Amino acid sequence: MVIHQEAVITRAAAEVSTRSPAGLTTSAGATGRERVVRPAIWSGGQVGELIAEHVDALHVTHSTIANPQSVEFAARMTHRTSRGVWRLSWLPEMALTRTQVLSAMVLERILIVHDLDSATMLRIMGVLAADLRMPLHQLLGRLSSHQQRTGAPDPGGTAMRTA
Repeated sequence: MVIHQEAVITRAAAEVSTRSPAGLTTSAGATGRERVVRPAIWSGGQVGELIAEHVDALHVTHSTIANPQSVEFAARMTHRTSRGVWRLSWLPEMALTRTQVLSAMVLERILIVHDLDSATMLRIMGVLAADLRMPLHQLLGRLSSHQQRTGAPDPGGTAMRTA
């Protein structure tokens, strides 16, 4: 995967640079938040910028990613054989990369905020679903099913259940 280091989203005001194992620049701020390096799948144009805005609204640390507007979250597995593997609250059986978890968290956030027109929202969610290597309708169904089981609010409402 190609990552553009010049396309870094600033996550905290007070930052201390570090180097990750892959040699990518990240930083931790006073709040424990990190910079998020923008993957190539999100680069370019309006779609990339809109995704970046939603990533910026998430609470991202080196081991967790949370959406302050929902109960959904992701956690990095710490077992040495699982290094770099993330688990998502609504897709717990899938071993995901950090980028894939961010894609899933942004997809859920887009449904909650619902600040985009339908065509733009579908285009962005299609990019995010492609990163997760799942059809969009299947992802929406899984999110809706999880939220019904856990009693969490359904961010997409009736539209998600019929997708």
